Amino acid sequence: MSWNMREQEVLERTAAYDMSFMNDEQKEACRQRLMLNRIKLEMEQSQIQEGRK
Repeated sequence: MSWNMREQEVLERTAAYDMSFMNDEQKEACRQRLMLNRIKLEMEQSQIQEGRK
């Protein structure tokens, strides 16, 4: 697991608290960023693993 994935997991665990200070538009933007970043990191991790096979 890369540092970026660990950081992503921390952000996901603390998102509810962080978003409690945001308005609805900011919350949705935050959710989308977290989701897109997770997808990006999983794709990068998959490419790395396939390169090892």
